[in-house]
Amino acid sequence: MSKETCRRLDLGDLFYRFNILSAFKDTEIQQLVPYCRKTTVRRNESISTKSGNIQFVICGSLIVEYTDKDCTKNYWIRRISVGECVDISALLDIRRNAGINTRAEKSTEILAIDKTVFLQLALSNTEVVKNILTEQARCLAEYESQRIIMATMPVMRRLKNYIRQNTVRQGDLLFYDHKYSLAKISCLLGASREMVSRCMKQLVDSDQLTYVSKIRYQVSESFLTSDPD
Repeated sequence: MSKETCRRLDLGDLFYRFNILSAFKDTEIQQLVPYCRKTTVRRNESISTKSGNIQFVICGSLIVEYTDKDCTKNYWIRRISVGECVDISALLDIRRNAGINTRAEKSTEILAIDKTVFLQLALSNTEVVKNILTEQARCLAEYESQRIIMATMPVMRRLKNYIRQNTVRQGDLLFYDHKYSLAKISCLLGASREMVSRCMKQLVDSDQLTYVSKIRYQVSESFLTSDPD
């Protein structure tokens, strides 16, 4: 791509709005111009994060999802908005988890910059390095919170099914009684006590179960009809 073509992307204005690129100097931006190109990703089309480019969202947005081992369900992790790096982990050569997919939420324009040239300029600019590390820390915090949720999903599915099978109706209300100890239920579900306890807490916090007594919970009507997570 020629310099004139890239200049029409208004890189200076774009970089100013980008989380990582905003600290680049005008002279550094001009050096990057010949190594930039713009691409469009159609709605629901997946985008590769293993190329030799660093990619940023110009307009539109991307969704990062995790697909379970059975490839039967996708779980939302985070949204990548305008100005954000498509995959900060690729920039820092951090191995991505298997099952992670990044797709366009709607028609999205991507700015791709040659990774080698980008790093040469970025590593000589302390503000850019600071922006990179700040962005990485933010993304890791988001991934960690979602990782905890994803780790409980298989156990949550089994626990919900178990509670459904042991729910009884009394008048207009539904109740689930702990017939066994937490240790016994954990063995029945093939999970640790800590994991089952964490799942139970999530159900209570989301108002699907309401604590009545040490061995009894009230079950919401929606709990019986909702799909297990």
